[in-house]
Amino acid sequence: MCSWREIEEIRNVSEWLPGVVLCPHSPHSNVTALLASNGEYYAGTPTDFASSDTTISRSRGAATVDTGMLRTTQYDLNWLNEPHFVGSFEDDYYVYFVFREVAVEHLNCGKTIYSRIARVCKNDSGGHRVMRHNWSTFLKARLTCPVPGDIPFYYDEVQSVEYIPQEKILVATFTTLTNSITGSAVCIYNMSDIRAAFEGPYKVQTSPSSAWESRAPSHESREHFRCATDTRTHETMEFQRYQLMYESIRPISGEPVYKVTSQRFTHVTVDVTKTKQMDKQLVVFVATQNSDVIKLAILPRYEGACLVQIWRLKDANGGINIMAMQFVKETMSVYIGSERGVLRVGGERCGRYRSRAPCVSATDPHCGWDEARDLCVRAPPHLHHAYFTQTTAACPTLHTPVDGGWSSWSVWERCMQEGTPASAYADEQPDTCLCRTRRCDNPSPANGGHTCQGASISVVNCTTHGGWSPWSGWSECSASCGIAVKSRRRACTAPEPKHGGRVCVGVDSQDVYCGNLPPCPDPALAPVDGGWSPWGSWSACSGTGCGPNAGTRERRRQCTDPIPQHGGADCEGQATEKQLCDLRQCEVRKATAWTPWVQIPSNISDGSYTEKRFKFLCKAPSPEQIKLSLAREEERYCNALGTCSSTPLEEEGWEVWGPWGACSAACGGGQQARARRCRRPPCAGAADMLRACNTHACTGEWSCWSEWSACSGECARGAAGHPTRTRMCLSAAGCADAGAALERRVCVNTCPESESGWGAWGSWGACSGGERVRQRSCEAGACSGAQVQVARCSDDTELDNELYAMPAYSQNVEMASFVTGSGNDSLSIGAIVGCVVAAFAMGCLVCLAGVIFWQRRGGAARGRVPSSPHYITAKQNSYVTVPLKDVPRKAKRQPSFTGMSGPSVLLSKSNNIPANNHNTGLATPKLYPKAIANEYDSGTLRRHSNQPKNNLDIEEDKFY
Repeated sequence: MCSWREIEEIRNVSEWLPGVVLCPHSPHSNVTALLASNGEYYAGTPTDFASSDTTISRSRGAATVDTGMLRTTQYDLNWLNEPHFVGSFEDDYYVYFVFREVAVEHLNCGKTIYSRIARVCKNDSGGHRVMRHNWSTFLKARLTCPVPGDIPFYYDEVQSVEYIPQEKILVATFTTLTNSITGSAVCIYNMSDIRAAFEGPYKVQTSPSSAWESRAPSHESREHFRCATDTRTHETMEFQRYQLMYESIRPISGEPVYKVTSQRFTHVTVDVTKTKQMDKQLVVFVATQNSDVIKLAILPRYEGACLVQIWRLKDANGGINIMAMQFVKETMSVYIGSERGVLRVGGERCGRYRSRAPCVSATDPHCGWDEARDLCVRAPPHLHHAYFTQTTAACPTLHTPVDGGWSSWSVWERCMQEGTPASAYADEQPDTCLCRTRRCDNPSPANGGHTCQGASISVVNCTTHGGWSPWSGWSECSASCGIAVKSRRRACTAPEPKHGGRVCVGVDSQDVYCGNLPPCPDPALAPVDGGWSPWGSWSACSGTGCGPNAGTRERRRQCTDPIPQHGGADCEGQATEKQLCDLRQCEVRKATAWTPWVQIPSNISDGSYTEKRFKFLCKAPSPEQIKLSLAREEERYCNALGTCSSTPLEEEGWEVWGPWGACSAACGGGQQARARRCRRPPCAGAADMLRACNTHACTGEWSCWSEWSACSGECARGAAGHPTRTRMCLSAAGCADAGAALERRVCVNTCPESESGWGAWGSWGACSGGERVRQRSCEAGACSGAQVQVARCSDDTELDNELYAMPAYSQNVEMASFVTGSGNDSLSIGAIVGCVVAAFAMGCLVCLAGVIFWQRRGGAARGRVPSSPHYITAKQNSYVTVPLKDVPRKAKRQPSFTGMSGPSVLLSKSNNIPANNHNTGLATPKLYPKAIANEYDSGTLRRHSNQPKNNLDIEEDKFY
């Protein structure tokens, strides 16, 4: 089975697929595989268990388009003959495979191994019909690595290759045949030589018994093997006859760049680096079967190679079976894959050169000498510095002294201690230690170089047998008479047994009897000393008082625990104990000093206050039971100056009145207020006082207009007459807004309607809001009748239009008539009188309601302005919009109506009057803001100038 895995996390498997023709059945098979740049998968591998069917195949892999699977012809020795694949690579048009196989062209002379390089086209579509699943562009050529001479010697078995795309070269390691003298070599090939061999003649054999001969390629076959698109499918069978090229491929220099004997190379990896003297120099790392890695520096023009270093990876446990090796430029390290894991080895070891001569003469392309710091450092960061010295154009000088260097420590092993008896191998284990060693061969001292400094062996954890410490001194005897013993001890601590050592043999303590001790007496006749019994309880006190007068008390004990016997000593001490009964202390009473005076809070505002001080009494039968109580209290009275007396202050009641506040109005009458505070309750009377102020009239204020005089005109004469009215300036300084003190107007025409004076009606306006309007102008005299007519309109032309007449005004604003309806409807004199009476009554009611509302709001009554017997507002307004609910917030005072001053008339559609009509005196209510007007219902009242007792407040009239 094969699997696709994530490159970032190799353990994550994204897909499993069968591995037939993709990988071998045996893990010991030599195979190669390549995932090409277009995603196709190329492999050279055996396909059966016996490894008898070996193929070079192509499958879809990760390609987006499946071009079909191709492989070499099965069981045809001319294609593949027991191959062992060592590598594969690609270029723009071809995929190359490097392997070694049994040479089919040499079978007539015996069996031998040749190294091959084969190629196939990436765009190969296979043969035609029978051969449609086989390659049609497969070719192979011999890859040689010879030693020149009269009879050339060949390293015939290729072991490893690495292709360097940027240099177009192929580096390969070769070995001799396994039954030949052991030897290995490194050869370098140019891709131009490889392409030239594939462009040359083919090597063919017409029959199995005939010799192999050269055959020049035809033009069609040459183009076909160059990966050109071939439309002649009938010639595919001819192309299948050519597999082997006649010319072999030789190294660039014609011979190996490096060769050794008695060693077998296994793997190779290459680094291309820049040096002080060369723009590009190859550094080749070669692995051997002995677990060594050889570092080679290739000379210019590939004329040879210099041995720079040898890394010995073999340790005490044996060598490392190197299965893969790759140099990584980013980390300047060589990664080695083995059965144990992956080993990383630094590609440069400049720190091992401790002086200038070894560093420079080593000719290591990765290292050079830093003259400024006297150190052997890595070359890449310092190549352009003048103080950096490096020589890589020649091989190292062999006579330069080389100082020795230690190898790595070996693993810890058991070793036998010196002086172990010869019988140790019979019944007992020998005494051992843990030992490790290192060698002075990294590098070995050469040409008079210094040897390694330090020990070559390290020993720890040696077997140690236990030994007894010296005996301690004898202890005291266990008794002072009769039979007694004493003892001494020792420990197995000189030394302690360690690492398998034997423990101490013998006892760790000794006991002996004590001699010369007197015999012990008979226990039954031994004297017994007396002992006191416990104390008895205390008796009652002899007195009844407290303190010293309480008397005394006593308690007793007896010498009975034990009773003295056989001459034993009596009890020592008194049998009776007395004690004074002063535990019950007498009660103590003490008075404290007076406390500081403390001010008592009060609501008196004249600055006076009351202070108190206290004296406390402390009493207790004992200091732990102190009780505190108030013994005495004193009070005194202090005035604002701080003078205090024990008698209370005589002044009581109110403080003096405060100053008068500012007047609420600058003219026309206002109010002032002052206040006082209660010094000590109770206080009789009010705390606040009000008085009138600024009662003089305001500058420039007019009195109310007088009543209009009677009209003197007659209908027959056609003259209506002019009534007049007057007013007075209430200020002695005169009125600044000097208005006329006399006003006249044209009398209201009560005669029948007449069209005299009117111009022709204008055209009807457009329908807007369900209405349309037309108007006419008064061209001469006092016109009577409607000036504007409004008619309802609709999209339905069958509906009747109802006309509404609008008020008419003279051109000089001298008269106005009441509105009349359209048609023949007119108001009679009695109807007009009735309307006037009704309006008068309604105006009285509105005025009364306004006075009551103003008084409830607490406003002070303003001074009235004397004038004629009847009073009207300074600005006549017959119709007033008043709210039917209480307004929640005070409206901003504005004029009741905007427009030209004049007699007020009832408007039926004031919003339909054109704005450019300068003759109209229509007005728009401005009393309440839009927000308040939307929240409250309103009604319209009319008041007349002939209302009796129409003495309204001037300030109120500004609202109406």
